[in-house]
Amino acid sequence: MQEGVAMQREDALTRALGCARGVLEGVGPADLTKPTPCPDWTARQLLNHLLGRLRYMESCLTATSVPNTPGPGELPLRDLIGADPLGAFEEVTGAVRLAARERAASIDETTAGVGTAEVLVHTWDLAVATGQWPRFNDDLARYCLSVMRAYLAGPKRNQQFAPPVAVASPASPMAELVALCGRAP
Repeated sequence: MQEGVAMQREDALTRALGCARGVLEGVGPADLTKPTPCPDWTARQLLNHLLGRLRYMESCLTATSVPNTPGPGELPLRDLIGADPLGAFEEVTGAVRLAARERAASIDETTAGVGTAEVLVHTWDLAVATGQWPRFNDDLARYCLSVMRAYLAGPKRNQQFAPPVAVASPASPMAELVALCGRAP
């Protein structure tokens, strides 16, 4: 059963990374200065944070130290996206995918699920900032919503996330997820 859980986690992460790549393909150089739903962050800063957090996920999966891994809500110490955001994303996600395939069973559900949810929520942030409206996979959003409901029930809510935002019912799982994470869908 543990192997099935690891495969489910890897599938969720793979789908979230694919969604992020799809949005990132629609981001041009002028978009990098646009504000995002993350207070005080431009699209460039958001992408730097996301790549840094993906490096953190890589370090969790490989049990190694990876440089430029910011904490939740922090930016890396140096720019990680450079002049080629998509190329930088491909490099980082390639390392994360490899580590996930090799070591997915060794990472706990919370770390894997929260990491996947972070990718999906920041993908939504980037899409909003750049005027894109992709169709988010409902099953993936439900998985992330379930993980984040449990995660945010504890002390992490006030440390890392804005208060939840009310969302009209019925709402899509993605709308519920971003609202839970303090964004207005």
